[in-house]
Amino acid sequence: MQQENTALNYAVLFAFYVINYFIVIFFNIGLIHCTHLYFKGEQVSVRKGLQFSLSIIGRIFTWALFAGTVGFILKIIQQRSGIVGKIITGLIGVVWSIATFFVLPVIAYENVGPIDAVKRSSQLMKEKWGESLTSRFSFGLFQMLAILLLGVPLFFLGSIIHPVVA
Repeated sequence: MQQENTALNYAVLFAFYVINYFIVIFFNIGLIHCTHLYFKGEQVSVRKGLQFSLSIIGRIFTWALFAGTVGFILKIIQQRSGIVGKIITGLIGVVWSIATFFVLPVIAYENVGPIDAVKRSSQLMKEKWGESLTSRFSFGLFQMLAILLLGVPLFFLGSIIHPVVA
């Protein structure tokens, strides 16, 4: 009985992810289209955005299913793992967010499936912000390492001396 309940819980959680992703993506695609129209100098309306989203509803659903599956898997791994697993899934989540930053415009204007959309989004990310993103991430790692190696011990040393010093 417990396994059935767990399977049902997972099924409901997965359905929630896909439905939630679909709704968010549907309206974001409409917004992206309105932004596109605005920069082309055309008249913008909510109706045009919604009509555009409806015209590519299949691609939106496919992406929602794909992204919902990835989000669901990361959530399950995160729930079932210890602190190291949570850190790893957090890092995977950051990489996923960066790789999929341009997915919605790609889905909106390039007739591609989810995997090709991720590839294209990653390519655009590298072309537009590759060096900047890499350098900021690298310096961020050095900064975090410095804080861990210097800041934390100095804080505890200061705490021993006096709370104000810490």
